[in-house]
Amino acid sequence: MKMRLKVRGDTLAILGLEELSAANATSFRDEVRGAMSATLKNIEIDLSQASFLDMTERKKYEQGLVQTDQLKSEFLANMSHELRTPLNSIVGYTDVLLLGMDGDLPEEIVKDIEAIQENSHTLLGLIDDILDLAKIEAGRMTLEISEVSIPDVFSEVVRESAGLIVNKPIEIKVDAPTSLTTITADAIRVKQMINNLLSNAIKFTDEGTITLRAFEENNEWLVFEVEDTGAGMSEEDLEIIFEKFRQADGSYARVAGGTGLGLNITQQLVYLHGGKIDVKSELGVGSTFTIWLPIIPNFSPTVSVKKLNKQKA
Repeated sequence: MKMRLKVRGDTLAILGLEELSAANATSFRDEVRGAMSATLKNIEIDLSQASFLDMTERKKYEQGLVQTDQLKSEFLANMSHELRTPLNSIVGYTDVLLLGMDGDLPEEIVKDIEAIQENSHTLLGLIDDILDLAKIEAGRMTLEISEVSIPDVFSEVVRESAGLIVNKPIEIKVDAPTSLTTITADAIRVKQMINNLLSNAIKFTDEGTITLRAFEENNEWLVFEVEDTGAGMSEEDLEIIFEKFRQADGSYARVAGGTGLGLNITQQLVYLHGGKIDVKSELGVGSTFTIWLPIIPNFSPTVSVKKLNKQKA
């Protein structure tokens, strides 16, 4: 004789009783069967209640995590906003002083003000990263959609990055035909993706070449790459570089600095556009970051999309 112990339809155990050959075995078996059945029922009830309580506690825990994450995102967004206001004021005052609107300044003071301005812009960049991260995690990132020309974006990014390579023997090459098809995307965010990758390449390249490359793939994807001849990364580094607040390990990364948010934000922006991102690297040789964006829009359902009407000239 066998009886199964089940909880929520799943068998947890099988209880068995050997058959008796005596004449009164039938009566004995009936009594034992009844006792076993009652015992199993009580066990099932206790286990079911325990399982229910466990699921309830787990659900409360998960809801608590969601609420905590939302509060964290709201705090980051509010904090970032409050920090931007005084920093923009500082930048504004340095502009006034450097333009000589309050009179000519000695050369040494001008250098000090320029240092203040440069560091203020650096802080603004870090705050923007934190704000973007908070928006993405809270599902409040809005894409403003228009037609985007990747070669034009490349030109803007290279021009604006010129100051980063003044003291480095680095050549930036662009391989993107002007006939390349446009894509429907957020121009500012696409520029942010490329700028993050180019700035990262410059940061980890002491000398050599950085190449911005764009091409079409299977009439489905517009692909752009940022390839450098810099420090490169190990297999262990490649496993963590897209994580928040993480960078490639080693002294080189520590010297280069940064918060470790740029690549994570870039990855999230790519995903919001319905695209994909990958990296190939060899330690001491260089790295190549590749982004695929769909030529036909394929935006994430979690993102708010605002279409911009193109104004006729």
